[in-house]
Amino acid sequence: MSRISQFFLLGLVLIIFFWPTVGQGHMYSFGGVLNSDFVLFHLPLHEVYRQALLAYRLPWWISRVGSGYPLVAEGQLGAFYPINILLFRFFSTNTALSLSMLLHSFLAGIGTYLLVYTYTRSRGASLFSALSFSLSGFLITHIITVNLFMTASLFPWAVLFYLKLTRKPSIGTTVKLVFIFTMQILAGYIPLFFYSIVTLLVLGILQAGKNFRKQMLFLCLLAFATALAVALSAVQIVPTWELFHETIRQKALSLPEATLFSFAKEGTLSLLGKVDSWDPVTVMPQHAGGFLQVASPYAYYAYLGILPIILLPLGILWACKQRESVPLIFLGIWIFLMVLGKDTPVFALFWHLVPGMKYFRYSIHFLIFLDFLLAVFGGFGLFTLEQIVKKRLFTMAFVGFALIDLVVHQFHIQPAKSASFWQNKPPILEKLQHVDWFNQRLGGFGLVEANNWQLSVDWPLQSSLRNFLPPPITTSCLEFRLKRFTRPYSFDAKRIS
Repeated sequence: MSRISQFFLLGLVLIIFFWPTVGQGHMYSFGGVLNSDFVLFHLPLHEVYRQALLAYRLPWWISRVGSGYPLVAEGQLGAFYPINILLFRFFSTNTALSLSMLLHSFLAGIGTYLLVYTYTRSRGASLFSALSFSLSGFLITHIITVNLFMTASLFPWAVLFYLKLTRKPSIGTTVKLVFIFTMQILAGYIPLFFYSIVTLLVLGILQAGKNFRKQMLFLCLLAFATALAVALSAVQIVPTWELFHETIRQKALSLPEATLFSFAKEGTLSLLGKVDSWDPVTVMPQHAGGFLQVASPYAYYAYLGILPIILLPLGILWACKQRESVPLIFLGIWIFLMVLGKDTPVFALFWHLVPGMKYFRYSIHFLIFLDFLLAVFGGFGLFTLEQIVKKRLFTMAFVGFALIDLVVHQFHIQPAKSASFWQNKPPILEKLQHVDWFNQRLGGFGLVEANNWQLSVDWPLQSSLRNFLPPPITTSCLEFRLKRFTRPYSFDAKRIS
């Protein structure tokens, strides 16, 4: 099978996976309204963005949030990201977001494919790794965090070009790396971009080994590419930096806050496909050191297929024999220790020593890099078996099994319902318009005394209320307030107040 045919197959698989949203007009609704970044944050804000683009302007300032808000400066909108500009200019909001997820999942797979092919020259092993990462646990669970998803999908390209740059520095490769860095910044999730730079810094040091001159060269190349990308992204960086100094984030985060989400046992088991619960809202709060510790499948789910885990020992063994790929082994160990957050001193050490680390969260976000390396080493392992069996059908059987395994496991993780389900008037609204708010009880608690936690754990009730929530919930939790709650919550910007 030619490379183009394999790219076509990868694209076809992803189209089938994302078809409910791309082709049927559904939208992802994990967590409903209260706990979904997609429904609560990205969908309404990108609708404002789309309408601004249609008017040939940008939403620098919107008056319908609080007392007014600098939406572009906030950064997560990705207002200057080229793909966003094209998609939201020509498609409806939900369609544009769905197409963006499909496209970036494809980009993540292609970047992984090219990296594995650089090492192995095996198309089968490369396709295997591409499928594993493009449908990996971290990416799929973070579909609803649109800007994080887009930034993460570009990481394989950053690794690919950085490795090429350290092997043979050239202007062309430097330009490509700067371009990827710039796109990661403009995509709208700067914390993950920062963690990407830290990860590449460690990789460069591992590649240089004990050669101090090489260490300095690789460090200078990375610093130059980063600085140039920041300069090219100034149109976004400058207003975001200005807004940053008007927020409490300028005081930096504490270490417990930066390591809020836990991995440990739950995350390790998720690599084998085992998750205790996939309820729409699954949070298990535990107070530790005065801070709320959260263990949620949404945060730590890392499954990327059972085969990459089975092939991992073979992949490591093969990498040990290849001098150029040995640093990836040590990088994987370091990333795993960083993912463990508060459970090892490694993240705390970098949190204290690396400038800027204290302003970003969470340690669990290093899980995207772990999933990526596991997919890469799975490809290395399959390549090792290829050398033994030497039958193309054997390799394609592995690819086929991986494809079925991933689709079966990952498809149910992000439930998608018709967009009209969330956007239209819920039937229960007629009843709520005539109730006594101080005496009426729904789902076992009073409407006036309802709080975020109660409604979060009562998923059937939240599903019934949908876009119309009791005043105590709406006034404190929703980004947009409703006029006396007499009309259903809508994502049409003209109805947001």
